[in-house]
Amino acid sequence: MTDTTDQLTDREGNAVEVRYLPGEDAYGIFVGGEVKPAGKAHYLDRPGEDGAERVFHHTVVDEAYGGRGLAGILVDKALADAAAQNLTVIPVCSYVAHWIEKNNWQGKAAPATDEVQEWVANQG
Repeated sequence: MTDTTDQLTDREGNAVEVRYLPGEDAYGIFVGGEVKPAGKAHYLDRPGEDGAERVFHHTVVDEAYGGRGLAGILVDKALADAAAQNLTVIPVCSYVAHWIEKNNWQGKAAPATDEVQEWVANQG
């Protein structure tokens, strides 16, 4: 994952960090130096017609951390990493799709077609 020098904070002013989680096909968001992630954005990579695709299929933040803006920070950094790798993002996850639209994200994105959703369902 690309590294940033910006200090990230949640809505309560707590330091947060987004990290790529090797072996999990996910990014995690960590609050205040905790060892366990407060949330994760899960993805699957697949080859596409126009290059590699990163399919974001599930984003979750632990209820104990709700209302702090963690999901938005997590998705922002995960999408930035995908863009830095020149990947086309396919947002099967409704939160990621909403975030892309709401924030007018300028990276490469493609719609979550029925074929993509079926592919994701068959990966587990």
